[in-house]
Amino acid sequence: MDFPDNFNTERCLLFLGSGFSAAATNKRFEHPPVGNGLQREILSEIDEVNADIDLKDAASYAASRGVNLYGLLHDLFVITRLNEDQKTILGKRWRRIYTTNYDDAVEFFEKDSGTGSRRQSFSIDDDRPRKFPSNTVVHLHGYIHACDKKMFFHSLYLIIAHMQSKRRWRAHGGISLKETFKALNGFSL
Repeated sequence: MDFPDNFNTERCLLFLGSGFSAAATNKRFEHPPVGNGLQREILSEIDEVNADIDLKDAASYAASRGVNLYGLLHDLFVITRLNEDQKTILGKRWRRIYTTNYDDAVEFFEKDSGTGSRRQSFSIDDDRPRKFPSNTVVHLHGYIHACDKKMFFHSLYLIIAHMQSKRRWRAHGGISLKETFKALNGFSL
């Protein structure tokens, strides 16, 4: 993927959604789930693929049946390989990257590229700096490495809330750019 010569990414904000990570590879050597994929993965863990329950109920039911949901999330959202287009995009120095993705694709690129430089990462649960430094990544709906076993369901509920908001967004025909910036929950641009 080529960028125009006069395209200065250091002055631009990059917004990443689930489509960006869809072609990556996770710890299961599969693509990370998008859309209802997480719900399907959880239901498959309990052999209830055709169950008509929402993600929150599926997760609660799976947990009650002893499924290691924390481990499942790590398997699904820890990235082990990116494609060339993803590497090209992440190889640029951006003013800031905002992502609704729960995975670690951006951080994996930094570790895998071997450049020694690292973007600073923030999650919705982190203390917000007064102003984010340049070339940082902000995970707007949680982040796999910010999840721990004690706070697991809190992290899962962030994912669920994000998916519910996407459904509302589609039902209303999308939202304006102004509403999109309001949805950044007070993150400083």
